[in-house]
Amino acid sequence: MEGIPRWFDDETFNEYTAMTLRSRDDYSRLSGVEAEKLQILILKGDMSPNFDDSFFKGMRNLKVLAMSNMNFDPSLPESLWKLTKLRTLCMERCKLGDIKQLSELVNLLVLSLR
Repeated sequence: MEGIPRWFDDETFNEYTAMTLRSRDDYSRLSGVEAEKLQILILKGDMSPNFDDSFFKGMRNLKVLAMSNMNFDPSLPESLWKLTKLRTLCMERCKLGDIKQLSELVNLLVLSLR
């Protein structure tokens, strides 16, 4: 997929339980989108994502989150550490700043930082 297609909207996003997004575009279009059914999300970027603090807000049932080649310096989005059902978090080749808030993910079983 080249970028995030125009037809990909809030309603479409809520139809899936698992999704992989590979994009050189910014992900800001998806910020705060409602995705109650989404349980698995894989994001592959190019070290320049535009995540605001509400990006993961509508993904309350997310259980697995894998991200690669992302830039989270100086800190992770606030909505990330409010994912109370998250069990697996993988961050591969990500530039990380302050990650102390990850301790709030009390149901996290797997944390992979590579």
